[in-house]
Amino acid sequence: MDMIAQGKERVKWASKFMPVLGEIEERFDEDNIFEGKKIGLCLHITPETAYLVEILVKSGADVMLTAANPISSQPDIIEYLKNKLNVKVLGFRGMSDEDYKKAVEKLIDWGPDYVLDDGADLVIAAHKKGCTSLKGATEETATGYYRLLKYEDENMLNIPVIATSFSFCHNLFDNKHGTSQSVIDGIIRATNSMLSGKTIVVIGYGQCGSTFAKKVKGLGANVVICETSPQKALEAVFEGFSVKKMNEASKIGDIFCTFSGNINVIRKEHFLNMKDNAIVCNAGHFDVEIDLKGLEEITENSERVREFVREYTLINKNRINLLTEGRIVNMTAAEGHPAAVMDISFSLQLLSLELFLQDDGTMEPGLYEVPEYIDESIANLKLMSFGVEIDDYTKEQLHYLENNEMMLV
Repeated sequence: MDMIAQGKERVKWASKFMPVLGEIEERFDEDNIFEGKKIGLCLHITPETAYLVEILVKSGADVMLTAANPISSQPDIIEYLKNKLNVKVLGFRGMSDEDYKKAVEKLIDWGPDYVLDDGADLVIAAHKKGCTSLKGATEETATGYYRLLKYEDENMLNIPVIATSFSFCHNLFDNKHGTSQSVIDGIIRATNSMLSGKTIVVIGYGQCGSTFAKKVKGLGANVVICETSPQKALEAVFEGFSVKKMNEASKIGDIFCTFSGNINVIRKEHFLNMKDNAIVCNAGHFDVEIDLKGLEEITENSERVREFVREYTLINKNRINLLTEGRIVNMTAAEGHPAAVMDISFSLQLLSLELFLQDDGTMEPGLYEVPEYIDESIANLKLMSFGVEIDDYTKEQLHYLENNEMMLV
């Protein structure tokens, strides 16, 4: 099977598990909602993303896509998008950092009306380059939200941006179930390692890290948590986990996975503490959580030993196995979030994008959350796809809630 046919087959398979997007597709296609609009995307180039692009193209949009990560792009999907949908694709697997930067800048120079962003690189590039065409954006990640929050705090954000990452549905599906499952998938694909019986050190006990910790514990791993937040550390303790400082955890871990969103949470002193053949990976958006420069400084030699594994022999003769160059492991060694998860994430982005078309001029520049009615409608559609029905309030219950009545005892 050639690459184009393989890509088409994988997109068709993914779409079977994305019923909410399918509902949106029917309405958008019928209304030709994005006719004449230029929409730029900085997303991981996967079958799920390709289905999102299909919907945009069928709805009349002119689309340009670049990769959200230099090594997360899937070549067969790129070929399908280019040759079957005639979409301009700038990303490719194995991009250098410079390639990535040039692709982002080229997309902004194209003059998009709207962008769907993953990490805020498009929005920030648009501001730095003085792009005047951009009317609005959606941002999928918490990392991107906090980058843009700085812009807003300094009165530098000049467009409305809807941050989908804090909606209930995104938190539930993407942050919890999507990341945890796909990170486990990435580690196993990269290493073929047994997780049961291993000591796994989780650095960062937020929504992604905490659910990952619970799932690998369920697979039989011994889990140690490292945190800087006393509240999160206390939560981990009350949920039955051992909490240690990284200096101590680094001595006992077999597998280390970072979820912190911060820089250099695994450093030289931690590598030198680690057991021989320790496995180290990152599940954060950017490849900054593992101090790669520090690792090189204490390395005698390194070699690639598996497709996604580079083995570093340290000055103390112990070996460290780094996965996917320290980049986000679930998107590079595996296929990213399952389609059922991206069904929710992309539906949030599409319906948020629709808000810009409906805007009557009241959306000033700034960061916005997804309106609750959109979050609720997506949850309802997802429940319907599972064949699940829920109760409605009775008139009596609605009256009670609306009038804040108190029960008399």
